[in-house]
Amino acid sequence: MTRARILKGLGALLVLAAVGLFLFRPEAAAPPPPGADPVAAARTLGLPVVAEFGAQSCAACREMQVTLSELKQSHGDRLSIVEVDFTTAAGRALIRAYRIKAIPTQIFYDAGGQETGRHLGAVPAAGILERLGLESREAGNGRS
Repeated sequence: MTRARILKGLGALLVLAAVGLFLFRPEAAAPPPPGADPVAAARTLGLPVVAEFGAQSCAACREMQVTLSELKQSHGDRLSIVEVDFTTAAGRALIRAYRIKAIPTQIFYDAGGQETGRHLGAVPAAGILERLGLESREAGNGRS
């Protein structure tokens, strides 16, 4: 009888697991509504793009907000910066669409709009410029 009880319990567990997998399966990433994707819009501007996915409640994300603000002031004419707040409905749709697993995450795009890499966590301004290929161009044109 003990064996029968174990088998019955395992069977019930398997049924519950199958139902759980069915009910709680990850949804396919639905694209955001037209005009609601600032990342896609920025990728069409002909500039390198850094898209930052984060939230105000995250310490590393707040650190990135300062870094990105400084970059907007110093290099805003040479790159596009998009900040996505995952605490909003629109931000959550973008988090799913871009398959963001943790925050802060940055996605880097070249001037042609092609993704060139991702980074998880805070990254300094120099690291962003290097990833976007802007640092080396500055060194070559005599700017300091």
